[in-house]
Amino acid sequence: MTAAALAAGIISSQAQTVYSQNVVGYVNISIPAHKSQPVANQLDTGSNTLDNVFQGTGLVSGSTEVLIWNGAGYNTYTYLNCSASPTVPGQAGFWNSALTVDAGTNTMLAPGGGVFMLNGSGATITIPTVGQVVQGTNLYAIAKGANIYSVPQPLASTPIDQSPINFPVVSGSTEYLQWNGAGYNTYTYLNCSASPTVPGQAGFWNSSLSIDEDTNPAAWPSAGGSFFILNPGSATTWTNVFAVQ
Repeated sequence: MTAAALAAGIISSQAQTVYSQNVVGYVNISIPAHKSQPVANQLDTGSNTLDNVFQGTGLVSGSTEVLIWNGAGYNTYTYLNCSASPTVPGQAGFWNSALTVDAGTNTMLAPGGGVFMLNGSGATITIPTVGQVVQGTNLYAIAKGANIYSVPQPLASTPIDQSPINFPVVSGSTEYLQWNGAGYNTYTYLNCSASPTVPGQAGFWNSSLSIDEDTNPAAWPSAGGSFFILNPGSATTWTNVFAVQ
C-alpha cells in the first residue's frame, strides 16, 4: 500500500508560468503487521544510502528489518534507534546480527533498485520517502540471473514493458516475479508471434496463458514497490526516459 505525490516549483513572470526542472515528491510505504514486502526508493535523495532513504520515521527499533538480495539469498539488517545502537554515542541505523556493520551508512538503495522490508511489529507501519523525481534519459544495468528492480519514478498503473518504463525483455525468456504476500506470481514475456491471442498481444503472461500482466492492473508494480526479474540471457542495459509533464 502506497501513497505518492509530486510538487514542482512554479514561478510567475509576465503572465508566463515556468516549471522547475527539479520535481520533489514523497511516497508513503505501508507494511502490515508481521508482513514483508519488496520496497523501493523511487525518489533520488542525493546519497541514496539506506539511512538517507529511510530516515527513521515509521521504523520500529528491533522490529523493522531490511533484506538485501545478494544474488543467492538475503543479507538481513535490523533497524536500531540511538538507544539500542551498539555505538557510543548511539548511531541509529540498520545493523547486522553481530552488530558490527551499519548497512545504513554504506549501502545504497538508488532509484531502479529494491529491497525487502519486514515489519515484525504488531501494527502497520508507514514509512515516508522524500526526494527528487528522476528525469531525463538514464541507463540501468540488468544483470544475468534473478535480481530485484523497481521503476525509477513513483509511477503506478503502468505495465513494465510499455512506455514510459520500457523494461528490456526477450520473448520466452524474461520473467517478471510479482510478490503476492506469501510468494510470487510469475509472468513470462511473449512477443506478438508467441502470444496466445489473435491478433498477438505482446506482454507478460502467466504459465497457463490466461492472464496478461499488461492488461491486468493487479499485476502492475505499485508506487514504492519493487519486483524480481529473471534474466536467463546475457546482461543488458535498461534505457529509461521520463519527464514530468
